Amino acid sequence: MSKYSVLVPFTGSMLVEIEADSAADAKRAAFEVEFDINSVQEVELHDHVVQGNVFYGILNSMEVELINDDHSEDQ
Repeated sequence: MSKYSVLVPFTGSMLVEIEADSAADAKRAAFEVEFDINSVQEVELHDHVVQGNVFYGILNSMEVELINDDHSEDQ
C-alpha cells in the first residue's frame, strides 16, 4: 500500500471582539489578531474569498503527493 500526503482546501471564519473608533478600523484590526490552528499549514484572512472572477484563497483544488510507494521494487 502506498502513502500519500493530501492537502485539502478549506475556508472558515472566526469571531473576534475588537475595540475601535469605527467599523472600518475594527475591520482592519481584525486582520492583526493572532490565532493558532496546529493542523493548518497556511492561513490567510480575506475580506472576500471570491469577488467577481477573482479567488483570494490559498488553495483552490486538493493536492496529492506520493510519499512512498511500497509497490516499487528495490534494485
